[in-house]
Amino acid sequence: MTGGGSDWWEDGEKGHFLYKQLTGSFRLEANVTVIGDPPEDWAKFGVAYRNTIDTGAGHLQDVSAFVAVTDPNRTSPLGAFQGRTVAGASAMYNLDRSGAQPSRVALQRTQVGAPGGWYVVEGFIDTGSGWSKLGQRYQQMTDAGYAGLVATSHKNDPGTTATADFTNVAFTSPVAAVAEAAAVVPAAGNGGVGYFDVTEVVNSAQTLPGSPGRSPRRSRP
Repeated sequence: MTGGGSDWWEDGEKGHFLYKQLTGSFRLEANVTVIGDPPEDWAKFGVAYRNTIDTGAGHLQDVSAFVAVTDPNRTSPLGAFQGRTVAGASAMYNLDRSGAQPSRVALQRTQVGAPGGWYVVEGFIDTGSGWSKLGQRYQQMTDAGYAGLVATSHKNDPGTTATADFTNVAFTSPVAAVAEAAAVVPAAGNGGVGYFDVTEVVNSAQTLPGSPGRSPRRSRP
């Protein structure tokens, strides 16, 4: 699959999105092999979810999540879990991982008990030794949305594209979601919509940079 676009996040999601409409909980997996040397280090290829595809599809800022493989010719990071928490706003997150190039990525969301479309959204990568979780977020999403494959060249030039092979693409049952250390972020300053911000714990001995492990807790906005 080949895509252009000046990135998936910074100025409104721009890339090629091959999607399927779905509802409820899901897990989408795919093997990803980058072809050649993309024009930009932050060219990304992976699996994604969007609340809507209205008015220009990938050209509006929307609540979304994206697990991606980046340009393998860069040194770091080689895998990324990103998303936008509030439609039309700059409330975004980015978690990435250095090390071996991921060969397979997965995105899943699992319905939680809170009303209003709250989901545990998790990103996973496989570098050849099995799945490891790249990140987790609680996000307020529409039940009926769009999940699929994404390619973006991260280049603001209509003539520049980047390509990756997607194989063994499959929708599977979500694995059990683990509620890690979490705290509600107040609605103020985030488009008037409250959302959860989660400390990303890779395992008991390692946390992502800037995200120290702590005992689970949850407060209300």
